[in-house]
Formats: sequence, C-alpha cells, structure tokens
Amino acid sequence: MVMSTSIASFMARSAYRNGGPQGSLKQIELDGVSQRDYRKVIDPATRQKDPRFGKPVREMLQEAGVEFEYANNDRVSGWIQVRNFLAWERDPEDDSLELASLLRRPKLFVMRDPNEPGKTLAPNLVRTLPILIADKNKVEDVDTDTEDHAGDTLRYFLMALPAPSKIPFKALSQEWQEAMSRAKRREQVA
Repeated sequence: MVMSTSIASFMARSAYRNGGPQGSLKQIELDGVSQRDYRKVIDPATRQKDPRFGKPVREMLQEAGVEFEYANNDRVSGWIQVRNFLAWERDPEDDSLELASLLRRPKLFVMRDPNEPGKTLAPNLVRTLPILIADKNKVEDVDTDTEDHAGDTLRYFLMALPAPSKIPFKALSQEWQEAMSRAKRREQVA
C-alpha cells in the first residue's frame, strides 16, 4: 500500500500544527489538498472537552464542516496492524536490501515530498515511529509517555481500512482465473 499525498499531508500535520484543529485544516487547504481527498479518522478522546479550547475538538471540527469517523482505539490490535504493514522479509542468501529482491515487501511506504527533495510527506512519522518503545507493563503496546502522536495517527488510519475480503476463485473473471493460475505455477517452479 502506498499512502497518498493527501493522507500523508494529513498525518504530518494532524498533531503538530499550532492553532488547534482549524489551524491544521487551513494549512492542509493551503497546501492544495482538499479535505474530501483523504480519509479522516479521529481519536475518540476528541469527544471530551479540551481545556485549551473550552470545548471538544470534535465540536470544533464539526463547526468547520469536517466530516470524520471515530478511530478504532484498540491499541494492541492497532500496533499489530502497524507492524504487519511495515513487515518485510529478505532472502537470506541475498545481502542487498533492494525492494525488488525482497521475499515479502512492506505494505506501507511514506512518500517523499515532490516539492522538497530530501523531505518526506510525513516527517513526524518518519522521525518518531522508529524510536517508539514498548510499554513496560504491556509490551504489545507502546509507551504513551513518548511522542506517539504520529504513530497513533497511522494506527488509527490502518485500523480504519476495510478488512480484505476473500473472493471465491470461481467468482473471478476468466482473465483473473488465468492470471492467478499462472502466478501459482510460477510459485511452484521457484
């Protein structure tokens, strides 16, 4: 899976913009990304009154005309999902880390910023995800005292994706059945 520019823009700005939720939304619009171009999930904790604004963030977003869905906040399942999307495996006999030579490719990539070489579209995710540490009491979760905002945003997004569905082979078109059969034969030969 490749995250679209709009999703990465939202992730990069969601928890790090000054001016509260409306400041984040205004910056996204300034960047040329329409709010309807990306999926919006929000922390269920935004239902609670935020002392910085005197009302819930959810209410502020609704006043700004932003539609969203509440994120699934199952932390353990969410971090399992993040690890699953980032997992990769290389051939033990191939020392290169070329993407094409991997036995199992990651399903998640963070895109480079096309306007600023050397930068990504989710700099805070790239900066903080690798240094998240496990919670001392619940090792399947991360320590919430660390800077986990961008990681949480990724977790919310991945948990909001629809579960993959299985389509019976006979329900596939003839073209797909033939393609699947060729792929299976190639796997058996390799």
